[in-house]
Amino acid sequence: MPFQSPFNAIRNQFRIPQITITEGQSVDATSGVLATGQFGLNAANYPSGAVFRFRSTLSVSSGALTGTVLLYNLTDGEVVSATTLSTSSTTPDSQVGLDIPVGVIAGNLKPSLKTYEVRLSVTGALPTDVAFLGSAALVII
Repeated sequence: MPFQSPFNAIRNQFRIPQITITEGQSVDATSGVLATGQFGLNAANYPSGAVFRFRSTLSVSSGALTGTVLLYNLTDGEVVSATTLSTSSTTPDSQVGLDIPVGVIAGNLKPSLKTYEVRLSVTGALPTDVAFLGSAALVII
């Protein structure tokens, strides 16, 4: 067994599990919505009472723009509730959304296998109007 320092053991004990969905993406205003990072998820595979939150690091090329990222249920054709995050910051802005409901109602993470994807967009009309997504992840608490 490899040696693990006491510091690493403590850090790993308190690490929050997450599913990294996508990293290093960008979209300009003339390209429309960028769909990226498709993955399958069955929320019922997690312990009862598990809390899911959407987390992203996002920025835009100009403060006059708004970049938006969200989680989309591709199987059912619906935006997942509490996952739309936006910024007008020109420096990377890390955000964590609210608790995402789990259930069969539209907008919830579903307790059956569904395909989800991250969608990235930016306001504006020029090719220089860009949203940069550093990362998007699903945090499980």
